[in-house]
Amino acid sequence: MESIVGTIKERKYAVRLLFFILSMYLAAFVYNIILVPNNVVVGGLMGASILVKNIFGISTTVFIDIADAILVVMGFIFLGFRNAFRKMLGCIVFPIVLTGSAFITHGINLNIESVALSLTLAALIYGFALGIIERCGFSVFGLDIAVDIISKKRTAPSFKVSLAINLSIVFIAMIVLSPINILYSIYFITMTHIVSNAVVYGTSTMKMVYIISDKDDEIEKYLDDLDKVTMTHMKVKDGIFMQKKQMLLCIVHNANYTRLKNNVLKIDKNAFLVTSKCFELESVNNYSILPF
Repeated sequence: MESIVGTIKERKYAVRLLFFILSMYLAAFVYNIILVPNNVVVGGLMGASILVKNIFGISTTVFIDIADAILVVMGFIFLGFRNAFRKMLGCIVFPIVLTGSAFITHGINLNIESVALSLTLAALIYGFALGIIERCGFSVFGLDIAVDIISKKRTAPSFKVSLAINLSIVFIAMIVLSPINILYSIYFITMTHIVSNAVVYGTSTMKMVYIISDKDDEIEKYLDDLDKVTMTHMKVKDGIFMQKKQMLLCIVHNANYTRLKNNVLKIDKNAFLVTSKCFELESVNNYSILPF
């Protein structure tokens, strides 16, 4: 028991679990208030539930409750508890959260006349929730278990199985729903993907700069005097004769990048610089906002 508690504290499982549940609530509110009333098919189990509601008249919450229960049992059988725990957790938590939020959101009207505006607001909140869930290290929702089972049995890549399932859902939606609903779905899915990726990978507030120069000692001294610049050394080989040189790798905030580049070139106009985006930095000078 002590080792389990120690692992939870070490890896911040308690904090991740809290953010995971709060994000589930955000996703459930958006789903009940905006997606279901506007028949926006988002793919996965949630999109399938909207299709089932339109075809057979079965409640979306009832369908998700039953489907997730079946998927949890299948996960235990075919994947084992250890491999499917994080995916099963989503299957167990989301139906509870969805059913509970359905009672709270029943009768709530946002009074937003523009469907595009309401979908944009929904995509921002929903994408943020999905990004937090993925960043916490948990599965989004239950269909991932089905994807893993099919992938394991058919020895096919998971992304291909997931793509095939989601395309099938969208194809059926094209037949059952109106074309305008499909356009809404495509817009929502695209916006959600952009927002969730921004949460998971960051918005690149920093730049990673590689510097090779014959005056590396002077450049290193200059970089040492700067605030909020993380730097390290790398051994490289340069030219056709593979001469050993030292390359400086530094992480600098976007606001300070132009000044740094210009000053490095003032020290050595022949300096070789390569710059790329940096989305995450784990060091003493850590700019991360989330605690995980």
